[in-house]
Amino acid sequence: MKTIRIEDVDLNRTFFHFTDKENLESIKMYGLVAKCGDSSLLVNDKSRVCLSQGGKGLLGIKNSFLYTFKHTRICDIPYSFRKYFSIMDFTSEDYPLENQVNEAMIKKFLDEIYFVVDAVLGEDYLKEEMHGFTTSFDIKGIENHDIDVSKLSLVMSSEGFSALDIMRYVYKRLQQVFSDEMIKDMLSDLYDFFVFVDNYEYANQKSR
Repeated sequence: MKTIRIEDVDLNRTFFHFTDKENLESIKMYGLVAKCGDSSLLVNDKSRVCLSQGGKGLLGIKNSFLYTFKHTRICDIPYSFRKYFSIMDFTSEDYPLENQVNEAMIKKFLDEIYFVVDAVLGEDYLKEEMHGFTTSFDIKGIENHDIDVSKLSLVMSSEGFSALDIMRYVYKRLQQVFSDEMIKDMLSDLYDFFVFVDNYEYANQKSR
């Protein structure tokens, strides 16, 4: 499979797709198979390959995930996500604490990878509108349409292959353009997440 460095990616136009690392070998053989995965179930989506466009879309969808989990009752957290949470009782109707969500998403994003997808409008995806605005983080693949492996490149950074590595690079690029206050206005949950990540990693380094 082709690989591409995130530093060489056009962060304005490129299409991205994320998935669990454990799916890599299957994707190398069959490409991206349209289905309603666990992430899609969170938003009641259909069987299709969903994409995000550019750095804005890549970060936007992660911001959306953080927001969703902060507003999902513990008892409603999907089973496949529960292994990432340091929660003992999943029968609780309370909402998880922000720190519990951030810690869980660190583990989840480390368990994911990104692909660049050479997607073609009308052939692989449709532009749909939400609340009257076209969104860069919710590009709808055509229902039941698979995307061939020849259109995929596995994304890597100088730090590694995980989604968190890719997110960190794109976020740092964003910080070069916008102030912290502007980023917080645009992506408040992701802003708080990366503050947590920095403190989390510092605390882990001190404990070693």
